[in-house]
Amino acid sequence: MKKVAIDIALIPPKEIIDLSVEMSKSMQPNKIELHPTRQIPHITLVMGGVLEDDLPKFQKIVDQVVMKFRPLDLQIMGINYTGASTEFSIQKSNQIKKLHQRLLQELDGFLKFNCELDSLYDHKNTNEKTLFWINGFEKYRANDDYRPHITLGLGGLDESAAEKIKLPIKFKVEKIALCHLGNFCTCRKILFETDLQ
Repeated sequence: MKKVAIDIALIPPKEIIDLSVEMSKSMQPNKIELHPTRQIPHITLVMGGVLEDDLPKFQKIVDQVVMKFRPLDLQIMGINYTGASTEFSIQKSNQIKKLHQRLLQELDGFLKFNCELDSLYDHKNTNEKTLFWINGFEKYRANDDYRPHITLGLGGLDESAAEKIKLPIKFKVEKIALCHLGNFCTCRKILFETDLQ
């Protein structure tokens, strides 16, 4: 049965999306040029795979978890270059940590960590690291290793672009989306979205 590579992600407000897209465009060349609807800036909560037939049950569980959480007050704390990509680092608040852990607990049994190329949105010319990070999420980026961030692109950020940003930047997140993942773990398509209450 086919698996869908997914990201349960916080979708930031318009001003943070616009800032992320602007920073992404300043990175040339950049294989992950962010876009408000095609390569959506996001903060990953949980990443992995789900059987296509399980998507309705999966959505119901996400809805039930989200109902217990209020909108999140978050902050961009810095701009990090990881050696491969540049990202906005997001403060790991108690709220975001609890939401991440609750989703992992409630979705245990539905989440799969053995996605293949055809699990991805538009999987042609996919970088091998994409599947490594999706399938390795539980092992390398969950629980104590969870590190909230917004990926801006591959490579380093132009210094003049970075200097324009005054940190920290506070913002509130009200939307969570289940996204179909594409190359470099980009959120290519929103499968469903819901609001934090």
